[in-house]
Amino acid sequence: MFDYESQWASEIQPQGQGFDYFDLAFHYYKALRAAGVNIDIISPNATNLSRFDLIFAPGVVTLTKAQQFQLGKSQAKIVLGPKTNAKTNEFGFPKNLAPDFAGLPLQIKNVETIRPSAHVPLANGGKILHWFEHLEGDCVTLEETESGLPAIVEKDNLIYCAGWLDDPSLTQFVARQMDAAGVAMEQMPEGLRRRETSHHVIYMNYSPEPHQSSWRDHHASGCLSAEKIATAEQFLAL
Repeated sequence: MFDYESQWASEIQPQGQGFDYFDLAFHYYKALRAAGVNIDIISPNATNLSRFDLIFAPGVVTLTKAQQFQLGKSQAKIVLGPKTNAKTNEFGFPKNLAPDFAGLPLQIKNVETIRPSAHVPLANGGKILHWFEHLEGDCVTLEETESGLPAIVEKDNLIYCAGWLDDPSLTQFVARQMDAAGVAMEQMPEGLRRRETSHHVIYMNYSPEPHQSSWRDHHASGCLSAEKIATAEQFLAL
């Protein structure tokens, strides 16, 4: 889920060096593309979300009750945070404190901006960068910091991430959520990306070197079968 108003809010009222809404959304987009899945980019005003099994909505700064209702009606697993629903339309704080999301008994009691040279260490060895929220609520903790604070929590089909995960942590997090939602994935090597249509599976190599391929089994579904995937430059030169 991408929201232009959240980007404008990030520019009008910046908080924390290095935290930018577009960069946060793109951070998730890159992790999902590297997992080899198709991605639909939707607006917070989208309806009929029942076709999705998994929806990522990081940092959408305002979610109305109507928008929350559409998300809840989808039955998808929904990933929120950080900064989800942190502001009202008038740039105030929600009366019940963020994220104030239906079905998620959670409040952000305190926030930390993290300078670029620092981080909050996670218990699993990862890091939180730029921004970290202190959470309180009746949720299951999926990940915590080294000091024992909740970093990722879950309630039914809702997941809230309290900070900006570094690349390895986000890759693992995204993979776990797709696995839990039953979304098939194929982790791509650096520079290689995958698109799937109703009749074909297409691999595009953006790196400067060819990739050895072990995907000959995709031939039956319409994928061009090859032992080596050329670079985009080589492909265009053919």
